Amino acid sequence: HASTVGVPQIMRERAVAAGTSTAHSFVAVGGLLLQQEIQYLDEALRGDTAQHPLAALVGGAKVSSKLPALRHLLDSVDKLLIGGAMVYTFFVAMGC
Repeated sequence: HASTVGVPQIMRERAVAAGTSTAHSFVAVGGLLLQQEIQYLDEALRGDTAQHPLAALVGGAKVSSKLPALRHLLDSVDKLLIGGAMVYTFFVAMGC
C-alpha cells in the first residue's frame, strides 16, 4: 500500500467516521508551521527569556484535550484568558 507519512490527523478521523478499513494505517504528522509555533511558544514561556507581564488567550471547545496545556500555562503566565465554547465548561464548574 502507499506510504501514509505526512497524512494529517483529520484524514484519519474522517476515514474512521466513514468506516473505512484502512483508517488504522494513517499516521498524524505535524508540519513545519506547527514546529515553528511550538518553538515560538517555548521561547515565550521559558523562564529565562519570558517577558512579564505575560498573558495567554486560549479558546476552543474541548477542555479535556487542553487541560495539560492550561495547567502548564498557569505556571508560566500572569493572566490566562479563556474564550470560545470552553468558557461554558468553566462557568458550569464554577456554578454559574
